[in-house]
Amino acid sequence: MDGQQRVHASSACQGIRPAVVVGAVVLAVAVCGCSRWAQGHSGASGRTHETGTRGSSALQPTGALYVLDTSSGKATELVEPGCPVGRPSWSPDGARIAYVPADADHRSRELVLADPSGAQPSERLSVPDVEMGQVEWSPDGRWLACRGSVPGDDRGRIVLVTPSGLPGPSVALEWRPSYVFWYPGSDRLLLGLALRLYSWRVGDEVPRRLTEGEHDESMATVSPAGDAVALLRGKGDVLQLWVVEGEGGRERQITRIPRGCLLIWPSWSPDGSRLAFGAIGSSGAPSVFSVKTDCSDLRQLTDGSHQVRNVAWSPGGGLVAYVAERQGQWDLWLMNSDGTGQVQVTCNPEREGIAGWSPDGSKLLVLQAEP
Repeated sequence: MDGQQRVHASSACQGIRPAVVVGAVVLAVAVCGCSRWAQGHSGASGRTHETGTRGSSALQPTGALYVLDTSSGKATELVEPGCPVGRPSWSPDGARIAYVPADADHRSRELVLADPSGAQPSERLSVPDVEMGQVEWSPDGRWLACRGSVPGDDRGRIVLVTPSGLPGPSVALEWRPSYVFWYPGSDRLLLGLALRLYSWRVGDEVPRRLTEGEHDESMATVSPAGDAVALLRGKGDVLQLWVVEGEGGRERQITRIPRGCLLIWPSWSPDGSRLAFGAIGSSGAPSVFSVKTDCSDLRQLTDGSHQVRNVAWSPGGGLVAYVAERQGQWDLWLMNSDGTGQVQVTCNPEREGIAGWSPDGSKLLVLQAEP
């Protein structure tokens, strides 16, 4: 399909397959060099300088949080190396980035709104009612959802503030939420609470459980149309990829994997037809896969030669960013959505983590931590 030659091969994670298909059909992978990334690094001051290359032409950007322009290869440092940062978020227009300047426990009562180019000074907002670990910008740009806990308590809390710092609705929770994400075009938030999925509509007194049963649910993400949620579900060390439609609607198991094979946070294609995800097999050979949400057309995108962590589909649909480990380093990679054209983007001793694409798909927001 898509004009590609299809081949049969053994899966890097033996037994991974769509729920209704026996066996795995995978793609040949083409690998290219990294020369396009021998560009430069733009710090928060706006100055550009050449990057070192330790035997390759991949970039060596610095910063606990930085913005990478995927066309020019320039990186803009937003937070100095070694400073903890809570999960950040792009504004809907891509003009600002909100992040939490966290302490060692990844909690803070402040937000920072930063210019992605580093040209303008950052703004600081005080949010005294919650110790935050994440901030998430609403699709209409009206609210910043601050996820965390009640100060001095482990109970959870979500507080909304405007980009100008005015307080908005909030909700108290029995547990500290693991993550929050807005439904596109909606005033609802998806919550991860105590390995269960909930949704909260702004102004409601309590969140609503999305699913039933006693299975563990984690690593959930909302579809681009806001009409479905992809998640990992199961018990113990066996978690499968599922899709739940609407609020507690039809549920569909996407994968069937054996014990000892672990899946990694899924990412939707922009048209909502496919999911990309990482898988680590019992043999230790991990790969990035994609599959249609009707449980068909499973594709192995990488060759299983290196560990895989984050996976993020670009807004335009043509690229997939992922973090891979080789020789003890976790670096950022890019490839076409069919698995071809794999390029190592960074070469750093620090661990990289993808925090999200810019709305126009031209930049990546990257977190960096000490190994």
